[in-house]
Amino acid sequence: MNRIFGYGNKKTHSQLDTQISQLNFQLQSLQKKISSSRSSAGQRPLRQQALKLLNKRKKLEQMRDSLDSQSWSMSQAQMTSDNLKNTM
Repeated sequence: MNRIFGYGNKKTHSQLDTQISQLNFQLQSLQKKISSSRSSAGQRPLRQQALKLLNKRKKLEQMRDSLDSQSWSMSQAQMTSDNLKNTM
């Protein structure tokens, strides 16, 4: 029911950071495999896999940045509200 209305899986900042660090680890291992592979035909699937991981990492970093900006905006709105209450 919640899926219909858009209440999907909410990501937290720490979850995103752990996923990004896992992707970085996978990318490092792929980089080692690519450097040890001699033929370009053997490197091609590894490079494609690395490209997919890089795109996924970029999306996760964008999600983290938007989450940071949303939390900053919410704290600014809270501070403005507090200031208005204090001046009243």
